[in-house]
Amino acid sequence: MSSGYNRLLWGFLLVILDLRIIGFDLLIDAVGYFIVVSGLKILSAQSESFKKAQVFGVILGILSIPSTIDFAATLPLGQGILPTNLFIGSLFYSSILGFLHIVLAFCIFRGMIDMAIKANLHGMPKRVQGRARFYIITSIIIVAVMPLLLNLNDETGMYVLFTFAFVSFIVELFFILLIREFRNSFRKLEKVTIIPRDEA
Repeated sequence: MSSGYNRLLWGFLLVILDLRIIGFDLLIDAVGYFIVVSGLKILSAQSESFKKAQVFGVILGILSIPSTIDFAATLPLGQGILPTNLFIGSLFYSSILGFLHIVLAFCIFRGMIDMAIKANLHGMPKRVQGRARFYIITSIIIVAVMPLLLNLNDETGMYVLFTFAFVSFIVELFFILLIREFRNSFRKLEKVTIIPRDEA
């Protein structure tokens, strides 16, 4: 099971981190999502929610491929602003990815809660529920408000966009840390409990 959570950790780290050279993301989101899917496959025997999460992981892996290239960065120097129609399309595309990512995270939260209950990890189900509520509410607000940036001037819009990006990064980081904490809890449990092969 630990290997499954390790893959979730590395996969989501690839998704939230960007390392771009001339607009090309070296830490490809699609690769990150498919690593997540491989981790979910390992964990799928533990909860139906992990099986559902695999579907959204595959969809995100495919849909996130275009995000590898920042088209604005490929424009000639001094023309690094996308035309209005492309900017609107980019916001719409990002919103779709954002909502699907939230659904993926929700399924993973549900799977973690199922596992915590089965393993009698006292206090863990409530902890996961609390963080899941914070994550989902915050993420939905960010994704829902993003299209409203079209109504702001360039300077204000960039400031709000940067703020949202920072908050989103922190929220995702908390999600990853929760996965790490959950993995460590099961590592301790496995040291004192013999887990049947068909459940491990």
